[in-house]
Amino acid sequence: MLNINSTQDTGSIAIWPATGSDTGAAFRLELIHDMNMNSSSFSLSLTNNPNNLSEYYEFNYFSGSEGIPSASGQYTYNLRDNSGTGELKWSQAASFFSTIQSKWNSVTGSNVERTIDTGRAFVFGTNDPQFTNYVTNNENGTYITYYS
Repeated sequence: MLNINSTQDTGSIAIWPATGSDTGAAFRLELIHDMNMNSSSFSLSLTNNPNNLSEYYEFNYFSGSEGIPSASGQYTYNLRDNSGTGELKWSQAASFFSTIQSKWNSVTGSNVERTIDTGRAFVFGTNDPQFTNYVTNNENGTYITYYS
């Protein structure tokens, strides 16, 4: 489960996606709230270079960017990539092959976006109540209950 904190300036997450992606791709995380099904998305920046030995993708996100929800709760996430290379792979083209209305050699993949992983996330938002925690030794209290 991913933990996303919308009140910090920056954050980082690590995901081992179900499907590989080009490291030069642009990544976006879509969050869908479990209660009201509202969805939003924000961009991620890849900070490592995954290979066969370490296939974790490490991402940074900026909380000031649009799309990070402010409501705390459980979400379903979809990690999406868009390589923007201008060339389609067969697995990318198969999902929208029926919508192509041109010659095959003129089709480019600049706007092709695909989901490479899905999972669960918890967002720590700004609508959480603030509690005062008393942690020093002189703030412990005791009480006595009298029964008459």
